[in-house]
Amino acid sequence: MLIDAYLERNEAQIRVNRPTECLDLLRDFTGLEEDKYVVGSGRGAAHLFRGHDDAGCPLQTTLDRYGGTRKRQAEDFLLREFRRRMHQYLPSGSIPKSNLVTLALMQHYGVPTRLLDVTRSPYVALYFAVRDALKDADSAVWAFNCTNIRTSSLKRVFRKDPALGKQIGRFYDPRAAFTRQELFAKWFMPDVSQSDLQSPESLRHHDIILDLEPFTMNPRLTVQQGLFLVSGSPSKTFDETLVDLLQEIESQIGETGGREPSVVKIVIPGNMRLPLMRHLEKMNITAATLFGGLEGFATSLREKLTSMDRDDFLGYMLGMPT
Repeated sequence: MLIDAYLERNEAQIRVNRPTECLDLLRDFTGLEEDKYVVGSGRGAAHLFRGHDDAGCPLQTTLDRYGGTRKRQAEDFLLREFRRRMHQYLPSGSIPKSNLVTLALMQHYGVPTRLLDVTRSPYVALYFAVRDALKDADSAVWAFNCTNIRTSSLKRVFRKDPALGKQIGRFYDPRAAFTRQELFAKWFMPDVSQSDLQSPESLRHHDIILDLEPFTMNPRLTVQQGLFLVSGSPSKTFDETLVDLLQEIESQIGETGGREPSVVKIVIPGNMRLPLMRHLEKMNITAATLFGGLEGFATSLREKLTSMDRDDFLGYMLGMPT
């Protein structure tokens, strides 16, 4: 992965040795403990998180994985076909009109998109990293300093469109403007022409990544504190666009000179999955709470079974809580 060189250069890949070390590190990233919060460190609300159940899995979107070298054309095809037929399965009053809301719905049902799922909760990300307690592979939690990444991306946007910068740059949170259909279409999904279909390199693109959440949220996104990192470049992988932004951030603020890195990867050994899953269960972070419904409850029973040992079964037979 391209991001590996950045992690090595900034000493931003941390392998934890004990479950308590992992939990302490994640708690530190929340910035909730006053004695661990450092003003200007970028911790706390600045970070978004993503869990990988295999630490070797690259940072890629499902469109990166399945779209090949023509991701923007593939996206255009999938979006058009989804819109043509989704009315057959959705109530008439819930048909999304914006690209972002439609992409979020597609992502929810497993259609490849350019959206990368992230969460505001490091513990939800940890759940997705370790949820398969029978798996031996190392897992990982990624922490993104979205303030740095967003600021660098907005600077690129405002350099290209100074008028837009004057219009929304004074807002406390200008990224919200990009959830509107007009701006989202311009900066993330410009129309694909016939000539573009023949020449992918001619596609207009913007090397930016913004953390966005659709105006209309589905229940699962709400419960999981979920949102998306969205890349504006259809011709590059998410990893490529991210590294390009990180290099600019390094050159501007000199992260290797004492500032915390903008991306951190926490590697969790496979033998920690079980104790961490048990800890998350005590925090009520399970499939039943994160997915809801009968499907979520059934999945939580399967996960519970994989984490039970002889003493748990004995306690169950004696009527003790497991």
